[in-house]
Amino acid sequence: MCKYIAIGYIGVVLTAIAQVILKYGAIRQGNKSFLSSFINIYAFLGYGIMFGITLINLYIFQFLDLKYILIFLPSSYILVVFFSALILKEKIERRKLLQYALVLVGILVFNL
Repeated sequence: MCKYIAIGYIGVVLTAIAQVILKYGAIRQGNKSFLSSFINIYAFLGYGIMFGITLINLYIFQFLDLKYILIFLPSSYILVVFFSALILKEKIERRKLLQYALVLVGILVFNL
């Protein structure tokens, strides 16, 4: 079971990376045409990673209890904020930190 939990956390990290790639691609495209925001290398890469993670999740969720799965989903939201701050140099506001602290508390309370 530990193997599947480790794979799940790798999936969480890759999901956050894919979302940052998609966001970076959207920033680079700017106000170009609607179609160009979906047909670029960043969109293909981001959605490709997300598709691969979806397949991996379908596989590992067969072997894990629901309590472990519910940890993975909100964890990716938190990582996206930190990766955006590291890679895209976005500022993390106090309000966002409070919101993500509440998510962490919810994960902890749910799993006690």
